[in-house]
Amino acid sequence: WRFGGLYIALNTILTILLLYEMNLFDALCHAFGTMATGGFSTYDSSVGAFQSAYVDYTITFFMILAGTNFALLYLLVILRAGNETRLRRWKNQVQLVLKDTELRVYLSIITVVTLLVMFYGLSSGDWDFPEDTADISIFERLSRALRYGLFQVVAIITTTGFGTHDFNDWNQFGRALLLGLMFIGGCAGSTGGGMKVIRHILFVKILRQEVEHLYHPKVVMPLKLSGETFGDKEMRRGILAYFGFIAILFMLTWLLLMAVEPDTT
Repeated sequence: WRFGGLYIALNTILTILLLYEMNLFDALCHAFGTMATGGFSTYDSSVGAFQSAYVDYTITFFMILAGTNFALLYLLVILRAGNETRLRRWKNQVQLVLKDTELRVYLSIITVVTLLVMFYGLSSGDWDFPEDTADISIFERLSRALRYGLFQVVAIITTTGFGTHDFNDWNQFGRALLLGLMFIGGCAGSTGGGMKVIRHILFVKILRQEVEHLYHPKVVMPLKLSGETFGDKEMRRGILAYFGFIAILFMLTWLLLMAVEPDTT
């Protein structure tokens, strides 16, 4: 019930914040669509219908929270029992949250991909509007790049699916990055879908060990994550089989798409 209470509290806070720019019905619908990472909007143009930087950044922040492990969010708001002072206990829990490997990788992916999308989008004119003049300031260009780029990156990696800009008009590299994010998803224990960040972390670690064993067959390399050792061989085989199945499924569906619509692929 505590996790349910946390979920309801986040929905309530987001609804109140959105009331600054929306009516109650729209605020409720977009709050529910954000925290559930469902992405359902009351408008065809999704969140872009409001044309508000305040709405974009507010929903972006809560989408990031929705894609975070709720156990970590729980640690941030619920103080555990202990002999230390309340402030000391809260600082210890914050440090524990920030040390979480999955969260750090999740936030790092969002940061790196957003910067790449911004850089290539600015050089390709992805956010140039018809009414723009030649003397538009660099600050305005950066502001647009951050606003639209960050929102779309977070919406894709958390599988929320909201939109504020037609990313089909972006450059090829930017669209390829968004396609790659679709294979990642949010953190384990979040409302986000996808393959989950933790599986990618384990896959990279397992793959690195297997490559190392090719050159040093006798080396012993325990699989560790956040200082904890994982020795379950079934888990290793399951992770590798899972990624293999996803890769095969992607290739087959891609070939099927090319066979059905070869001229538009």
